[in-house]
Amino acid sequence: MIKVNVIESKRPTGTGRISTTKCFEITIDGHASEYHSADGNIVCAAVSALTFNMVSSIDILTGAKVHMDKKDEGGYMYVNISHLSEYANILIDSWLLGIRQIADKYGCIEIVQKTKYAC
Repeated sequence: MIKVNVIESKRPTGTGRISTTKCFEITIDGHASEYHSADGNIVCAAVSALTFNMVSSIDILTGAKVHMDKKDEGGYMYVNISHLSEYANILIDSWLLGIRQIADKYGCIEIVQKTKYAC
């Protein structure tokens, strides 16, 4: 099972308006092949490709600050994205849509989304 945790940190505006996103933290951990050996490698490769593409695209195209840490063993990736622009948010939304589509098709990805408010 691949566990995908997405934490969106928002900055309260103090005026009652919609808060602006300050940063995203994404943690991916685990392997799909543990549960679905036939399709597991495809799922792991797809999740990795989507994530690496998102990180590269945000870094090169938007000017947002991106930090990524990965460990080959255990299928672990951590991504922190800050100084977001509208374009970076679109790329993150696109990545999450792709992850959800893989989860719907193969059923071996657990996605948890949280929002926290930070000053």
